[in-house]
Amino acid sequence: MPGGQQVNSGIGSVAGRLNVNLKSRKSPLPPSSEVALTGESLSATAGSLGLISARLTLTGISVSISRGTLTANSDPSFNSSIPAHVFTEGSASSFDITPYMDNFNSSLHQIELASGTLPSGITIDPTGSIDYDGVGGLASASAFTLDITSTAGADWAARSSGATLADRLGTSTKFNAVSTVDADNWILDDSEADHVTFDSTLKPDADSGGSLKFDVLSADGSNSGNFGIYFGNLATFGNGDTFWYSYRVRAPASYWFQAHTVSSTDESSRGQKISILSDRLSSSRGNETVVQMTSMAGTLRGYHQDGSSFPSEDAGGATACSGTDFLWCPAVDHGANPLSGTNPDTGSAWSSCEQDRARYGGLYSAQSLSQFMRGLGDPLSGGFRPVPGEWLTITCRVQIGTFGSANSYFSCWAAHENSPYELLWYSQNITLGSGEPDYNCLWLLPYSTNRNAGGRKWTSNTGSIGGITVHTVGTSTPTGDGTLEYNASNGRFRWQSNGGSYGTARGYSTANGITFINVEDGDQSGIVIEVHTPASLPSSGTTTDTITIASGRFDTQVNYADVIISTSAINAPGGYAPSGGGA
Repeated sequence: MPGGQQVNSGIGSVAGRLNVNLKSRKSPLPPSSEVALTGESLSATAGSLGLISARLTLTGISVSISRGTLTANSDPSFNSSIPAHVFTEGSASSFDITPYMDNFNSSLHQIELASGTLPSGITIDPTGSIDYDGVGGLASASAFTLDITSTAGADWAARSSGATLADRLGTSTKFNAVSTVDADNWILDDSEADHVTFDSTLKPDADSGGSLKFDVLSADGSNSGNFGIYFGNLATFGNGDTFWYSYRVRAPASYWFQAHTVSSTDESSRGQKISILSDRLSSSRGNETVVQMTSMAGTLRGYHQDGSSFPSEDAGGATACSGTDFLWCPAVDHGANPLSGTNPDTGSAWSSCEQDRARYGGLYSAQSLSQFMRGLGDPLSGGFRPVPGEWLTITCRVQIGTFGSANSYFSCWAAHENSPYELLWYSQNITLGSGEPDYNCLWLLPYSTNRNAGGRKWTSNTGSIGGITVHTVGTSTPTGDGTLEYNASNGRFRWQSNGGSYGTARGYSTANGITFINVEDGDQSGIVIEVHTPASLPSSGTTTDTITIASGRFDTQVNYADVIISTSAINAPGGYAPSGGGA
């Protein structure tokens, strides 16, 4: 993030070099030891965009910091400089900082230590003070960060207020397998019902009791279980209705970027479903709306049924890559020439096609590139790519005109953790099939049409190349020992499968967010790696790792939480409201 920006829970933070010191009762400390907590005011204009800057001063040393702007005038903020304060050794006391904040409500907000270490005896009271217990001895601390965040549960309460249905999936009460899901039983009792369980270990925040877990196994075909959130006892939605649905989903790279073979040549069948809005008797209906990872391209896409076909939420358009291209998420546009610097694969200037690949929300033409490998897809894609291990929020809006007529609307947004929404598509004047039940069920499922069991995975890695993680393996990669090479002189990787030759060298670019890359040596033969700590890469020479490839993809999982069905717009966690898309 630019300027060292700190963003936490969508509310804000104060970062910089601060000193908290204890003054001796027995002998005065030098004046320089008595400085604590000084700073100029932090302020923001309601609804403004960009960054606000502040300066914190410590004994003549100035440190510039910045923080995210506020999105509404009800957000907490600092209203004035925090005056100097000194704790006296042996005398317990508190320093109340609430007078220096506006709109701070201890039932909704809290102060917490985000980073750094405080001296012994000094603690942060979440309700708005810095406390000394009177026991800790002379000490000082610097370079710590205080955040203003939502209290546990407050954010969920705000997001779900007035909803038709709101369920965190934080208890196991509805995790019962039945032949037809109903108001109290949400697991479909089919051949893979045992893949669906309550997970008390993974939860979106401390206030939640857990989440819904699907085990997605190498031996699975298309199905890995089905979970239907039935809301028909509360409301159904049909002709003339407008409503919203939202949920959070989390998975490792071995799920998001895992390629698998399919028993079909239809490219649209290559991808995991994430959700289906439909009917409790069947997830596949002529008026369904679907969010999925189409073509195993590593980015979110969607489609709906119009009664006879499955139109994607894409749009045709001319790009620098093709005069007859398709934009998979047509609402995504990062602006002209979003890539900076040079292409890390070649050191050359970015081509106009490469710039458009990064500008738009995924291009159909990119599938023909040698660099495109199912699982991650196009590493340059400007589409919304899930971050492994984060709780992603997906929210959709359906405005029904008349089933069977071209007068309905379908929009979807996605948000990374603690971040605003991104509008993915706004499909207008579409046809949602007629002759089907009104919407009464949201299916959460990792179903993948025509998926075959098995695939490829890696089983061992010599680990000589630091700073990276090997995630997934292409479906055509030969089994046996392959070699990953890193050349420190140009910062590029190459892959050589067992019995093969090295493929094209691939680089990374943290400046452009290109840290997940395909390193391939043939069509769908290669590995997906993540460069997560560039400083730990070898500093000189050429380094190789031996990576053993075996049959069978990784057993993995995907978790869901925080389902909301509502007739009103649903904010992302942190209070971020959807915009565009009919919102």
